[in-house]
Amino acid sequence: GAVSTAGVQVPCSLSAPIMSPDATKKAASSLREVEETVARLTAHKGVKKVVILSQEHGDVIFGSPDDVEQAKTLTQVTALSRSLFDSADALSFVRIRSQKHEVMVAPHGEYTLVVWHDPQAAPAPEL
Repeated sequence: GAVSTAGVQVPCSLSAPIMSPDATKKAASSLREVEETVARLTAHKGVKKVVILSQEHGDVIFGSPDDVEQAKTLTQVTALSRSLFDSADALSFVRIRSQKHEVMVAPHGEYTLVVWHDPQAAPAPEL
């Protein structure tokens, strides 16, 4: 199925052909959480794009197909950044900024959140 958030039709990989009632509730809860997060972020002035990927396989949970390859590349940068810290110091956020663009990557639990922001439009949203 597809999810419509902020006027964008996005394929959603949270559905499965056969799901137990508990799995269905968990998927519905996860989908609501994704929709709420995306709505909160896209409400900030300057937010251009939001992509959410699964940590395990990099599957797209939310985002435009055009942005997926860039988001996957950014998660690779995040993985490389982890090597700068010891294993007891979990990486929580990576920000890459130029004069015209800012990209924020936040690995969190099962998901990685990637947000593109125009730094000249407004301060970056808190992730």
